[in-house]
Amino acid sequence: GRAESPIAGSNCGDCHGLQGPPRRFLGSAFGWGFQSGSSGLRRRGVRARRSPRGTRSRDRSGRRLGRQGKGSGSGFGLYSAGAMVNKIPLPRLPISERHLLVYTNVLLALFSTLLVATCSLIIDQLFTSAVPTYDSTQAAIQGSRIFVYVVLILCLGLWVLITCLIGIFAAIRVNFVMLMFYFWSILLASPLVCIFSVLCLDFHEYFRTWSHLSWTQDDMRRIRSFFCDDAATSLNGVDSVQTSFGRESVSNYECAVPTDGGQFYPSEVTWCGNHTSYDDHTSYDYREICSSIRDAAQHDFYEWALTWLNVLGALGVVSTLLMSVCDSLVVKIVTGKTILNKLQHIINTLLLMPISFCALIGVYVHLQHTRLRSDEYWLGMMFVAIAGVTFIFAIVGAFGGRKKDRLLLMVHMIGTGFCVVGLTACCFISYYAVGKVEQDYPVSSEEEVQDVACDSGQSTCCCCDEVVNSTTGYYSDDRCKEWSRADLVTLIQFDLKLAALISLLSIVFAVASIIVSATLHRQLRDHKSAYI
Repeated sequence: GRAESPIAGSNCGDCHGLQGPPRRFLGSAFGWGFQSGSSGLRRRGVRARRSPRGTRSRDRSGRRLGRQGKGSGSGFGLYSAGAMVNKIPLPRLPISERHLLVYTNVLLALFSTLLVATCSLIIDQLFTSAVPTYDSTQAAIQGSRIFVYVVLILCLGLWVLITCLIGIFAAIRVNFVMLMFYFWSILLASPLVCIFSVLCLDFHEYFRTWSHLSWTQDDMRRIRSFFCDDAATSLNGVDSVQTSFGRESVSNYECAVPTDGGQFYPSEVTWCGNHTSYDDHTSYDYREICSSIRDAAQHDFYEWALTWLNVLGALGVVSTLLMSVCDSLVVKIVTGKTILNKLQHIINTLLLMPISFCALIGVYVHLQHTRLRSDEYWLGMMFVAIAGVTFIFAIVGAFGGRKKDRLLLMVHMIGTGFCVVGLTACCFISYYAVGKVEQDYPVSSEEEVQDVACDSGQSTCCCCDEVVNSTTGYYSDDRCKEWSRADLVTLIQFDLKLAALISLLSIVFAVASIIVSATLHRQLRDHKSAYI
């Protein structure tokens, strides 16, 4: 049949009064359609088919044309005939939230895989590679705190990776139950990944202090065996020494010299002469090789660890951002109303995680900083008090949501709001104290530092429980010589930064609880008004 523009004769720049058979477009082959404008095709002698949506138009003779304005039932209508004939490019179709969720989860799974691979590489290099026969004690290796930390990070990466796979499957199959499980899993993993990222990127000085003080401990035995031999070879060509205990690794002798000689010895030089083959007490310059090997190995280890910490921290930051995007996409797919309805039943349960963190960090800061003689010890009690009050109002909110009681919900919102104010104050005070503790810390003398380090129960302190007796080889300054005032300041700063970070994350959960309660309160108010 013959086709012409329904607005032929007008000044339509897209139509040009075209005549001839209509050309079919391939869009229907893909199950899509294309949005129609104000013009469409009119086929003479053929009645326009009804479309489930849109409005009918008429030509000049009064005959009705096909539905237009909102597209056909397949999704989009047709562009004008002129647009089809002239092959004007159509706008790119937007990507749906489901597709975005799949793509974002693929990226998140990739970064999680890199995180798992990085942790596996660290474990392989430090803890599972070939161990020398003279250093085959596996108890110290498996009990190393570094090994435990890396395994925990590995488990966190596996958790996120498995959750991503569930999210991809749920988005493709549009499975509501799996989408909700994915949402809650990502929501719980996000703060943990955030804390892990900040620890990796911002606590380098604490890591340096901890590794230096723990260098002679069994926890660092495998680390020493990995770095000390290379350091000894590069410094003086020394790979092993002969002692009364038999052939041993450099990592257990030259490289394990304690700070200032440790127990029984007044200096590192004396310690080196008594624990190695360099027993000529007149050759003090040569026996200083122990300190040189240790310092070089510690430097190499710190540079190696700093690189991996930055890599892990960067992966954690990107993963946290992607998890936030994934949660927002799930909200759009499932709809915010559905998420809010689910949150009304579970948000107060989710508050238990930040409440527990606040209580634990509060107890730790109060007890530890009291022994450290820090002026910020009272912050610990403030955290504990806020955690207790938040727990009480969380119970009130849960009960009010279950009973649909507007008064209880209002009490919950007001009480939790005061808790948010308290947490905000704790966060600012903690960050402010980080910069002031170095100059305001009251401990100054060496004796005070040794007493504080021993009284605080530091595991790296030597001889805290020993009776000073110079006749048996002890010296008056043998008590925890490893620690200095700078080390104590670094430890206090680490605690304050961690407390500020936990308070900041707790604020996010508390504000979410207030928003959910306010939404439910408004719904109950509007529902009663409409009913009346």
